[in-house]
Amino acid sequence: MNGLAPNPDAEAERYDSLLSAKPIDLAILGIGPWSDETQTGCHIAFNESGTPFDQRVHVRTLDPVTLARDRQERGQNSPEKALTQGIANILEARKIILLAFGEKKGQSLRATLFGKIGSQRPASALRLQGHKVILFIDEAAASQLGKV
Repeated sequence: MNGLAPNPDAEAERYDSLLSAKPIDLAILGIGPWSDETQTGCHIAFNESGTPFDQRVHVRTLDPVTLARDRQERGQNSPEKALTQGIANILEARKIILLAFGEKKGQSLRATLFGKIGSQRPASALRLQGHKVILFIDEAAASQLGKV
């Protein structure tokens, strides 16, 4: 996927055509932050809260929480929009690895694994294909799973 393509929508269509012809063998994903206050979060790729599970490659406006994290915690000058594989593309992968390290990511993982399955928690879509998903988490993330 060319993130610098002059026409991001056309690039999304082009890349989705490639993925339709040859789905992903292995998707390796992190999980985005969860907000207890707004009851939203847990993005995968840049599929922010509210992304439909049938969404394919697309241009997505990033959530203010994602932008704040990238800009403040990581010192990145992230753009307000990003090209991303859609949840449907991710779920078509033969295998999916989800990484969650640290207490904050553990909170996201807890909301994903034990909360409602739905677009407010995009990572919850992985529960629909659980037989394909492998979790890699650290002790800090695991410590949050017992607080259901």
